[in-house]
Amino acid sequence: MWRKESIGQQENDYGFWVNRLFELIEDREYKNVIITDVRYISEVDSIVERKGVLLKMVRDIDRVKAIHGTDHISEVDLDEYNDSNFVIDNNGTLKELKVAANETAKVLIEKNK
Repeated sequence: MWRKESIGQQENDYGFWVNRLFELIEDREYKNVIITDVRYISEVDSIVERKGVLLKMVRDIDRVKAIHGTDHISEVDLDEYNDSNFVIDNNGTLKELKVAANETAKVLIEKNK
């Protein structure tokens, strides 16, 4: 998919993966794409620049009791980001999360008709 020498660039380029992703999307002329995991402001900025829709899932956790690694930059970089188009609460049951996801999908489908 990508040349081996370009993979080595990822260490110095914070936008490496998101830039490669958007190159792929543009090369293949995809129209509707769901990016399931965004962890850095630079990735959000790339999506916003392309007029993408941002959904933020939030869950209350106690960072003191949380699992190891939850204070890593990839886990906290978006904690204070508040410009998402939708916010989905993930503090309830799996059934409640599915309902919220389905309701959000319906809004997006209606908006894009």
